[in-house]
Amino acid sequence: MRPKPRKKTTAKLKAKAKTKTTVKKRSVPSVTFRDRVEADDAFLIQVTRETMKEVFEKSVGVTLTDRMILSQIKDSGTSLIIEQDGKPIGYTSYTVYKPKHMYWGALVLAKSAQDQGIGSRICENMFNHAEFLGCEVIQGHVQVENAVAIKFWKRHGFEIVGGPTSGSYEIEKKLK
Repeated sequence: MRPKPRKKTTAKLKAKAKTKTTVKKRSVPSVTFRDRVEADDAFLIQVTRETMKEVFEKSVGVTLTDRMILSQIKDSGTSLIIEQDGKPIGYTSYTVYKPKHMYWGALVLAKSAQDQGIGSRICENMFNHAEFLGCEVIQGHVQVENAVAIKFWKRHGFEIVGGPTSGSYEIEKKLK
């Protein structure tokens, strides 16, 4: 008597097919935050020019100067340097104003640090931090000519709620 050939079930074939097409998710590089100090100013100017100059000037219609960059950062309340392996790759600035509201004034990442999931990780951290501070709403702005940033902020739950004013849309995310 010959043994019956084993038939593979449809479920087993589907499972096998899934394992072949499974794509490994890349891991997001870890980053750390530290308070901004004056020695960071040259980096802040350089990374802002690299990532924002063209979009800012198209949106606002004025030349982006070093003085403007530093003034904006210094007036933004808390500014944190974002580092990867001890090297600065960007910065973020925010302030808590009026009860339960945070204004997130900047998230700037060097071009070499973009498209790696770092911005999404920073959003998660900022949302948690805002909730820890008792905030229910995060507000900010995005330049009208910055289509990539508009898409990024919308993907992270922000809505355009005003503008354009001075070349920017007002954006907002409700946390609760």
